[in-house]
Amino acid sequence: MKKMLLVSVVGAMSVFSAIAADSVFTSPYVGLRAKYDSISMEHKMDIGIETYSSVAQSVYGGGIVFGAKLFDVMRAEFEYSFGMGKRTNNISNAGMIFIKEELTTHSLLGNVYYDFDIEQMDGIKPYIGAGLGVGIKGLTTEVDLKKLGLPGYTAVDDTFTSFLWNVGAGVSYAINNNFTLDIGYRYMDYGKETFDSHPSSAPGETFKNELDMSSVHEIYIGARYNF
Repeated sequence: MKKMLLVSVVGAMSVFSAIAADSVFTSPYVGLRAKYDSISMEHKMDIGIETYSSVAQSVYGGGIVFGAKLFDVMRAEFEYSFGMGKRTNNISNAGMIFIKEELTTHSLLGNVYYDFDIEQMDGIKPYIGAGLGVGIKGLTTEVDLKKLGLPGYTAVDDTFTSFLWNVGAGVSYAINNNFTLDIGYRYMDYGKETFDSHPSSAPGETFKNELDMSSVHEIYIGARYNF
């Protein structure tokens, strides 16, 4: 997966270097972002002892973007971003069984933005945008049974790749001709998965899982360098 991401980023840099010379694409830029994702993630898992169901996950991360103006009124952009979040849930009334989860996300997106050029707002441009791409989700779920005097085990350790889309809006502020600050919000959909998992300490055991990440609310801040 790391090789695929590296090749994609290098490829995107080459593509934008090439299209910048085309009259349709002007003013190429590169940027960095920091982000916070609030994911209405629902993970249902029958672990035999209890039926586990969780909602909500906070993910922090960042990304890099490569873009250029499109027809002088819009922006076309390639983006790679990543995120990671951890949590521990008590799933029994007696507080004896705990689930520890780690979620990682990677996304490769092609985005298009429309900037509103308002004369009265010197250097400030509201914008709207949308994008399509590929989302990669990594989920590790560990069952902690220490308070029951039993060994714990890893119930889920899987990676999923799915179609990803987003819509959003934001505001940018041009400090000067080269540097632009950016803040925005977007709604993202990483899709749903139904799968079987096999605990590491119980050969032959199969757990049924459902993972829903179709509702992600993201807030990001960033900076762009305009060439």
